[in-house]
Amino acid sequence: MTIRTQRDMFERELQKLYHAEVEILDLHGDLSEAATSEEVSNLFRGHKEDTVAQIHRIESII
Repeated sequence: MTIRTQRDMFERELQKLYHAEVEILDLHGDLSEAATSEEVSNLFRGHKEDTVAQIHRIESII
């Protein structure tokens, strides 16, 4: 993608953010299973919901 305008830059950065959030979402299960305590495991599970919400917000823009 050639960046010519601020809008192009915004869209590119939004796409990068979207892909990063999807990667994080893919890791949540592994991180939750690898956690050494129930508390940490629950934190990852809770953060998964936040990540899904963030992905939906980004999808509504792009």
